[in-house]
Amino acid sequence: MKGKLWLWIGLGALVLVLLIVMGAMRGSKGNAQAVQFARVRQEDITSRVRAPGKIEPRTQVKISADIMGKITRLAVKEGERVKQGQLMLQLDDTQYRAALNQSRAALASARVRLKDSESLLRVAESNYVRQRALWDQKVLSQAEWDQASSSIESARAAQSTAREEVSRSDAAFTGAQDNLSKTRFVAPFDGVVSALNVEQGEIVITGTMNNAGTQILVVSDLSRMLVRADVDETDVVDMKLGQKAKITVDAMPDTSFVGTVVEIGNTAKRSIVSSAEGETNFEVKVVFDSQVPEVRPGMTADVEIETATHLQTRGVPIQAVVVRTERELERARKAKGGKGGQAGQGFRARRRGGHRGPQGQGDPGCVPGQGRGRGLRAGADRDRQRDRHRGVRRAQDRRHRGRRPLQGAARAQAQRQGQAGGRGGPGAQVSARC
Repeated sequence: MKGKLWLWIGLGALVLVLLIVMGAMRGSKGNAQAVQFARVRQEDITSRVRAPGKIEPRTQVKISADIMGKITRLAVKEGERVKQGQLMLQLDDTQYRAALNQSRAALASARVRLKDSESLLRVAESNYVRQRALWDQKVLSQAEWDQASSSIESARAAQSTAREEVSRSDAAFTGAQDNLSKTRFVAPFDGVVSALNVEQGEIVITGTMNNAGTQILVVSDLSRMLVRADVDETDVVDMKLGQKAKITVDAMPDTSFVGTVVEIGNTAKRSIVSSAEGETNFEVKVVFDSQVPEVRPGMTADVEIETATHLQTRGVPIQAVVVRTERELERARKAKGGKGGQAGQGFRARRRGGHRGPQGQGDPGCVPGQGRGRGLRAGADRDRQRDRHRGVRRAQDRRHRGRRPLQGAARAQAQRQGQAGGRGGPGAQVSARC
């Protein structure tokens, strides 16, 4: 009987211990958070700048009317290829041709009057020579000498007037010729009529101070296209002419093209987003390195410009990098018993700047003191995920605040990338240079 009592007491104690252990495990499980570990690896680190933009021809001419007239012939259609010097449009030239004939007749008449005045001047000069000889011999009266002097001066004035009349008539004739030539619109270079805004029979007008005038058509050279992208002010400082870029057209999401930076804006383009703040961008032009017939003017595209590259350098996943302020770091140390962990290392790396270098896509920095092959904590808790490089995310939010929502295949691809990054899988591990 006594042995059974001790057996029951032992079983009760065992059950009590099991309950205590299970309670402790349940409590510790509620406070624990899953983390991931990754190794420092040797790889190529490339820093890139992304920006949205519009596709435009590198060379395009907007043709407007210099004179008023009615379109009597429209020789091209929108999308048609034209050769340099080819006739594209003809205005009614009846009045301009009449003005040209009138100015031509006036010029001929002025030239005849000039010849007549030159003949009269020669006669006056001969008469003046004879009168002067008589005057020198004291056989000519003062009145006759004054008349001879006045005649030659009048002849010279008449010749000058006739010469100026010829110049005026010649200028009028040149102007009439120019107006007549402006009734014909020819192609300035080999290209494509990318826009045609008129029809045969319409009347085109010239531009004034309050009226922009009629834009007849646009001729574009589609053999060389470019992307006019808006780059944030925080990224444009790392860009240089000649840098390579990857161009992704929204209409062709599964294809990318190679481009080159040919122009970087010197003046900022400030767009007001709200009454409180705006965003400052710089215009950057990226030219396609090859001809792409499928690309058309006005399409939207994204450019990804390579600003720096380091080959075979030590890199860590972006999840392992944490940046905090001094106040947040002290608060974290007090909450965790004075252990700053990798947050302190991340903060010191940003503050000292000794380990700052080209980063992967959106990387804020790198963790110093890590050798190749060593393990480090890559998955962060919720506080670290929230605090990780706030300043960089603010800049990215400003840069992408005005962008349009993705559609179709592009949105599905972005959702897949977001899901991969949320799981912390290999697709979400972007490296930073150490």
